[in-house]
Amino acid sequence: MKTTKRLGSIIISLLLALALTAGMIPAAFAAEAAPATEKQEDCIKWEVKFDKEKYFLFDKPTVKATFTNTGDKDLLAVFSAGSEAFEILSGKSESMRILRAGESFSETLQLQLSSNAPKINFFARILLKIRDLFKKGSSFKAEGNAALSFEASADFGWDGKQPVKFALDYGALEFDAAGTDRNQGQKFFQDISSKNAYTMKFVMSSTADGQSSSMPVTIAKNGDKMYIEASAPIDISKDSGSMTIKAYINGDKARIYTPELKVYMDLPSEQVKEFMDEFKLGVEAPEKNNYKGSAEIKIGGKIYYVDVYESEDGTSYYYYDGQNLKRIEHKDKDGAVSVIEITQVSDSVDSKLFNEPFGYINMTDLLNQDGMDNWF
Repeated sequence: MKTTKRLGSIIISLLLALALTAGMIPAAFAAEAAPATEKQEDCIKWEVKFDKEKYFLFDKPTVKATFTNTGDKDLLAVFSAGSEAFEILSGKSESMRILRAGESFSETLQLQLSSNAPKINFFARILLKIRDLFKKGSSFKAEGNAALSFEASADFGWDGKQPVKFALDYGALEFDAAGTDRNQGQKFFQDISSKNAYTMKFVMSSTADGQSSSMPVTIAKNGDKMYIEASAPIDISKDSGSMTIKAYINGDKARIYTPELKVYMDLPSEQVKEFMDEFKLGVEAPEKNNYKGSAEIKIGGKIYYVDVYESEDGTSYYYYDGQNLKRIEHKDKDGAVSVIEITQVSDSVDSKLFNEPFGYINMTDLLNQDGMDNWF
C-alpha cells in the first residue's frame, strides 16, 4: 500500500513539474524547423508560413497559406486545410472564392496541438488532456481528392514536427455571355421577397486597406415586420470583442437594441434605408441589366455555377452549389472585397424573434443631441 501511494505521489509530482515547465521546455534538441514553403503547380503559386520556427507544448501556432493565380484566366478556387495533430482555434479551414489572373488570397489559421496528436509522448498527452478542460479547439480535415495538396510542419522540439495538410482544388472560369442567362440571382431574391415569412442566416465579411472583419447576420421576415441581428467586432485592428445589435423594423420605423450595453434607440425613418443598405448585398437582387455571363465548373465531383454582374461600383459573383445560392462576392474598383456566405435559408420563422426585450435604457434623445448622423 505504501509503495502504491508513493508511486502515485511521484506521478502527481512529475505531472505538476511538467505542467509548470511545459512552457519552458528547451528546443535545443528539436529537429530543423520547417522553412517557409513555396511550390509551383500549373498556374498556382503558393506559400505557407508559420509565425515561429520553434514551438512549446502549449503554444498556439499561426500559419498563413497564400495562393496566387499566375495564369491568365479567372479561377474558382476551393481551399481546405486539415490535421490529425492540431485543433483549429480561429480562421477558416474551408473556403471558396474567385481568384482573378495575377491575384492572391490568404487564409490564416490559429492552431493548438491536439491531445490526440500522434507521436507525442505520454506526459505531453496527459497535460494536453488537462488543457482541453479549459480550452478545446475544433478538429478539421482537408479534402482528400483535391487537385493540389501540400503538407507543412510546425516544430515542437521534443514532441516532433507536427504536420498540417493544405489542399486547393480549382478550375478555370469561362463566362459565357451569349449562353443561357440562368438569372438564378434574380430568382433567389424574388422568391425570398415574395414570401410572407422567412429566415436567412449568413456571415458577412469585408476586406479593405489590409484590414478584415466579419459578422454573423440573421434576418427574419414576418408579414410587414423584419428582424435583423448582427454581431460586429468593436475594433477590427485587435481582439477587442464584439457588439451585438438587434433591430426591429416595421415599415419606415426601426428600434435598435444593444444587449451588451442594455440600451436602445429609435432610428429616424430617413435613416432606416441607410441602415438596411449595410446588408443589401445579402437581401437585394442584382440588377438584371448588369448581368455579364455564367460559368459552369466541376470541382471534386461537384458542379458549381457562377454568375457575374458588373456595374460602376465593381464586379459581383454569385456562387451556386447546384441550384442553391451559397456565396456572394463583390469586388469594388478600389480593391475592397465584401463577401456573403449563406448558411441557412428557411420558409419558416420563429415568432419569438419579434418579441422586443425590456429593461433597456432609451438613448435616442442623447444620441440626437450628439448628432445622429455621426452614428450611421
